[in-house]
Amino acid sequence: MSEDITNGERKVGADIVNCTVVDNTATIEAGGLRNCDGTTTITNCIIWGNDPCQLVDSSTPTYSCFPGASGNNNIDGDPCFVDSANDDFHLKSAGGRWDGSSWVTDGVTSPCINGGDTSSVYSSEPAPNGCRINMGAYGNTAEASKSSKYHLVVYLDTDDQEPLSSDAQWQLQGYDTTWRNSAEAVLVDAGNYTIKCKCNSGTYYIAPDDLNITVGEGQPISYTRTYKACGYIIYVCYYYNDFGTYTGSPYVGWRVVGEGSWHNGQKKYVPGNYNVEFKSVAEHDTPSGTNVTVTKGSTNPGQDKEYQRNTFYIDVDDGSDSNKGGSMNRFRTIQKGFNMVPPKFPNDPDRWIYVESNYSTIYEGVTFPPYTRPCIIRSYSNLTVRGDHTPDNKPGYITAIGITFEEW
Repeated sequence: MSEDITNGERKVGADIVNCTVVDNTATIEAGGLRNCDGTTTITNCIIWGNDPCQLVDSSTPTYSCFPGASGNNNIDGDPCFVDSANDDFHLKSAGGRWDGSSWVTDGVTSPCINGGDTSSVYSSEPAPNGCRINMGAYGNTAEASKSSKYHLVVYLDTDDQEPLSSDAQWQLQGYDTTWRNSAEAVLVDAGNYTIKCKCNSGTYYIAPDDLNITVGEGQPISYTRTYKACGYIIYVCYYYNDFGTYTGSPYVGWRVVGEGSWHNGQKKYVPGNYNVEFKSVAEHDTPSGTNVTVTKGSTNPGQDKEYQRNTFYIDVDDGSDSNKGGSMNRFRTIQKGFNMVPPKFPNDPDRWIYVESNYSTIYEGVTFPPYTRPCIIRSYSNLTVRGDHTPDNKPGYITAIGITFEEW
């Protein structure tokens, strides 16, 4: 039933849908609706301004507007009729409403627009209709007042047709901060927004990039965002700084060749082959680049990359061999420096040991490193180092095995 009742109570035993009952007066009981047998359902109706009351013996209305309404998706608010005194029960709308000959706009929008049952048919309402029926007599008709908001829905899928985890969600930035599930709809004003997607569970998919959209007449009302299957490239890069503590980002890290930013830890990539390079840091060896093959769900082996220091500092007066041999946190013995010199690398053969001492210039009993670990000693003053040299294990000077001295 869809009708205006303005001159007396309506006594019915059938269901009432999209009915407008306004400004009626009765001498007894309801001025609005009276339910004779108690089985009537009332849906999508506007019952307003009736005297002495709106409803008698009625089952609880749903998705309806009437004074004192609460619960069951009912509303208690002025329905904003155009001119009920002259029987114009169209709903005012900033989105547009029919005045009998053309569409005009109002400075207010009735709360009854898009207020009807979400399962009711709305296809006869003119766009934009919010994809939801209006309350009242003009719901799902060609004269239904237009919505000032547009219905928007985003669907989420994957490029390999596998199901997404439940925490894959989308957000309409510029509208609110709510995260919504796939196929969940939202009503928004015309304007510019950004669709952002996420998936927090660590599943092997990459969320789609942000998408800037325009909402308005003639624009799409639905979007599909596709998550890409992926694997992980993982490298944890670190080194000891001069204070003897581990240091990571931003000084060291890795990236796929061609990327602009450096990473430390893990990052998702779609399946394929990738060339990985590492960021250099002063006085440390940079790990060699490598190739990584990514498949869905894969992670690469050899994930830790500790940068080896190739320069060590020694101060026999103030150093401590519990340190890491940095310029501000020095070793105490030259033997410790020799032991820490890493193996020779073809592209970077020099290994430096800086020696400083105010009182001693002679070091005794030093075991020199083998030829695979050469180094250059730099000292403020003349320096004599004695010990066992390679390969014949006889006492001698350090210069006998090709380790050189330079001025600091």
